[in-house]
Amino acid sequence: NNMTFTTGLGHRSPQHPLVIDQRVLGISPPLGITVFGPIDTDHYSDYWMFDVFESVTVPPISQWPTVETYLDVFIIPAINEFTVMQSMADTAYAWGYLSARVKSGIH
Repeated sequence: NNMTFTTGLGHRSPQHPLVIDQRVLGISPPLGITVFGPIDTDHYSDYWMFDVFESVTVPPISQWPTVETYLDVFIIPAINEFTVMQSMADTAYAWGYLSARVKSGIH
C-alpha cells in the first residue's frame, strides 16, 4: 500500500507513532521519526496485541503476511515505537549515504 515508516515522508506515513506529547497535545507527529514497522506474527505470536486484534481483524491478524501487519495505533510499542539506536540510526545512515551519492554525482 505504498507506505513509508518515517513520519512526514511520502504520500502515506505513520500518523500515530508512540509519542506521548503528540497524543496529549493533539498535534501532528514530529517529522522524521522512523517507527519499527510491521512485526512477524509467527515469531511474536505471544505478543499481547495479537490477542487484542485477533478477533477484530479479517482475516485474523495471525494469518496476515508480515509486511501487512503494520497497524497505525500508537499504543503498540513493537510496531509504533522508535529508538535512536535502532530505527532512527539505521535510517539516518541510509539517508546520509544516499545524500552523499547525489552530491558526488554517483547514481
